[in-house]
Amino acid sequence: MASKRTEKRTQESLAKVLPPGTVVRAYAGGPAHARLSRLATGIIVTFAVAFIAIAVATGRILIPGALVLLFLAGSIKPYRGCAVTDRGVVLLGTRIENHQPKKVLAWLPFVVLFPPYIAAVGTKRVRVQLSTERVSLRTADYQRLVASIGAYEQVGAMSPPEGRQI
Repeated sequence: MASKRTEKRTQESLAKVLPPGTVVRAYAGGPAHARLSRLATGIIVTFAVAFIAIAVATGRILIPGALVLLFLAGSIKPYRGCAVTDRGVVLLGTRIENHQPKKVLAWLPFVVLFPPYIAAVGTKRVRVQLSTERVSLRTADYQRLVASIGAYEQVGAMSPPEGRQI
């Protein structure tokens, strides 16, 4: 569970990104599937050229700092936010440094949070297909999102398959 300060900042960020009057029922976030983005390619190429140039010029090997590696990891496997609103489910892009919502990527119907769009990953994670993104949410966060929608019957979704606790 996030601190009250973090929740307040997240709500403020959501208010800036979403249209006025949108009621946010619940918000959660998690890492999306891995991809090699243009940003990641740019970081790799830039630093490879810099490392080679410095090694040739000085005879020393340059080791990248932790900040560069964090930005590279964040661009390869970005963090995505998922908000349940009164108008549907919103997929959000987030900032690399603090995971606060930055922009709306897609508006989706409530049914994307129910089977067949979900898959349990062990007992601690649920993978949800949101538009073109596969977002891995903690099970507790996923359950909070679903509870904010209402009963399964309202959406017309079926219950999770037997043997899988979701």
